[in-house]
Amino acid sequence: MKKLIAILGIFVAMASIGFADTITLPAVADPHWIAVNPDRDFGLIRWDVSKIPARSRINSAVIELNGYAPNPKTSLTVVGYLVAHSWTEGTGLNLGHDPWSGVPRDGASWLTYDGFDSSPHHEWGTPGGDIDKLLSISCATTAGHMEYYDPQGALKMDASKFVAEWVGGGHSNNGILLKCPNGVWKFKSREEVAPRLVIDYTAPAQ
Repeated sequence: MKKLIAILGIFVAMASIGFADTITLPAVADPHWIAVNPDRDFGLIRWDVSKIPARSRINSAVIELNGYAPNPKTSLTVVGYLVAHSWTEGTGLNLGHDPWSGVPRDGASWLTYDGFDSSPHHEWGTPGGDIDKLLSISCATTAGHMEYYDPQGALKMDASKFVAEWVGGGHSNNGILLKCPNGVWKFKSREEVAPRLVIDYTAPAQ
């Protein structure tokens, strides 16, 4: 009888804890910009986290970016912010052209979140993207190290608090906006090597 009670107690404890799992998500949207710097270049990335049950506990969440630092003499800081508005990915066919060059931008740009070929187009509240400045994450490159590619190692950012906001309903999942305030960092878009989001979570008890 004591053994039976003990076994039942274990099952009850397991049910109250829920189950743990790890999932790797490739990016589902980015606007084909591959450079982030202190000026007008930034990166937008979004992942679909809908497979994670609501109210799950996020044990860890790591963003993995494949890319490189063109001038690796000093350490670079890559900062990520929660995006406060939905945005359109676009095709990137006008990449490298100024928005006023006559080549329409069909996705998010410095000034708009849906491109200049939409009718009407819609501007960000703040040029460069609407972000939640109270929530940010960051990581640093290593001085003298240029390439951050698999299998040598992608650049990694702890995004646990971002994913917790998305899964917990505290913030709409509009993805992240990347900036590099002290240099140039270039990363691969999802058409080449998709930015990954690796999440370890514990689902709520049934």
